[in-house]
Amino acid sequence: MLALKANGVCGHKGYSRDYAAYNQAVGRAQDWLSISDEVTNSKESRSLGLASGQFNRGRVPPKLMAKRGYTDCKYISDEANWTIWRQHPLIELHVPCRDPIEHLLSQCNHYRYAFRCDVRFYEEDVGRCLKWMNRFGSGLFNLTGATLKCYPFHEQFTTYLPMMVNLLTASPHVNDTYHPRTTNRARQNTCSFSPSEAAVIVRILRRKWSYYKFCESCVPVY
Repeated sequence: MLALKANGVCGHKGYSRDYAAYNQAVGRAQDWLSISDEVTNSKESRSLGLASGQFNRGRVPPKLMAKRGYTDCKYISDEANWTIWRQHPLIELHVPCRDPIEHLLSQCNHYRYAFRCDVRFYEEDVGRCLKWMNRFGSGLFNLTGATLKCYPFHEQFTTYLPMMVNLLTASPHVNDTYHPRTTNRARQNTCSFSPSEAAVIVRILRRKWSYYKFCESCVPVY
């Protein structure tokens, strides 16, 4: 949504410069993944060996982002190994922090894995559900020129978004209706944990991944 509302956004989920046209296409399409545009079919994409139909202006491949460069970018969004931020000097990284239990069960649903609501399987099931956790790493704490801050995930649209639109300056499309990209997934996990059970899971998460430890005591963006 930020790519639609603000200027200077570059990222894997869209660029300010062409997101308005993509947003309109999402409003017309039944399946946002089926949208085909210049990112999907451009000569530039073909030269990078990108398979047609896998990407579009709302799902920009890392290879294309790298080729475009980041000279005119004020805000960069990416979902990749944390080491990519080494190429960006003097940056302030904004990390969305989620409730550990909510994040775990959300990821289980995403990968269609039924979390077993039994303490005997917590350790195993946590490992099955949480993937791509290398997007945040303890090496970020020692990254030269980088400042790490956080914001609550559940405030990304209510508080964080308007703050960033104000900082980046509003785009000409700031008042356009945003068409969300939706993917229907059947909810599989409805566990109800006692405080002691939840505490066990949170301890496992914090032991395994530095992201959760960071979010426990990070410096807020606002």
